[in-house]
Amino acid sequence: MTARVAAALMLAALAAAACGKRGTLEPPEGSTYPRTYPAPETVVPQTDSPDSTDSTDDAPTGSTT
Repeated sequence: MTARVAAALMLAALAAAACGKRGTLEPPEGSTYPRTYPAPETVVPQTDSPDSTDSTDDAPTGSTT
């Protein structure tokens, strides 16, 4: 019984030792996170221009002779 208690305590100690800080808490050099995004009300959605080419709207125009 004492061997089981000792084994359980060892396992708990190993599990507790695994919890902790693995590295620095500073972001890596050159990191772009977190980014600042514009407010949604200031963003103007893009519209399709009439000269844009969209292959889904164009039907093939071949000769039927």
